[in-house]
Amino acid sequence: MNVWKKRLLILLGAVCLSISSVQAESFKEDMSSALPKEFSYTDIAGDYSIQFLGQPMEYHMGQVSFVDPKTENFSSGYLIAGTLPSQVSAYLLPYFKLNLSSSEWTGLLYMNKQILNEDSPLMSEIRKTMGSWAERVIGTEGRANLKIHFTEMEPLRKVTLQSLLYTAGGKIIFDSDGLIYPMYSRMYFMRNGNDIDMLMLLTPDEGKQPLVFAIDDAAKAMYTKRLGSL
Repeated sequence: MNVWKKRLLILLGAVCLSISSVQAESFKEDMSSALPKEFSYTDIAGDYSIQFLGQPMEYHMGQVSFVDPKTENFSSGYLIAGTLPSQVSAYLLPYFKLNLSSSEWTGLLYMNKQILNEDSPLMSEIRKTMGSWAERVIGTEGRANLKIHFTEMEPLRKVTLQSLLYTAGGKIIFDSDGLIYPMYSRMYFMRNGNDIDMLMLLTPDEGKQPLVFAIDDAAKAMYTKRLGSL
């Protein structure tokens, strides 16, 4: 993986998150215990933040990796964890119940139409944020030539009908002067009182499968532990 791609992968690890040092340590413990033994998690120290939809947002990050014992193929990605800003949490909270009303189903459908439309207002705002990350990485000249596309988007949905754990994801393609960098992101959302916590996997699209399966299981384990503490 070249330097540009490594730096881009790190800087892309922020989607409207805020997290305290106490939460960061708890997340490290939860992830280390939730991942299968073949996977390793390394915490990345430091405070990170970015502007998203006009709001300053902080987030916590770590790296997850896997070496296939049979093929020795290596997969690696970043995990980002935190709590959504209060305005975003308030908007999503009505969907975190078992039986949605007809108006809530309509609202969920509207959000998914936004996610599945690359040119929607929501995705346009996300593209602006990603452009600012890229500007840090490759400079103003590279930013002017950078194109960002979203493909194979996965709508926001419950992991199971009986759970209050939501997921969404898709491919993010960066095109800088013909150099193509396909990335993949999958996000998980779970309620924490009046807040919504989020876990996000960000990894190169190639070789993502073992990481996706492992993070699926880890997110479910963390959600189950959350239910047990309520």
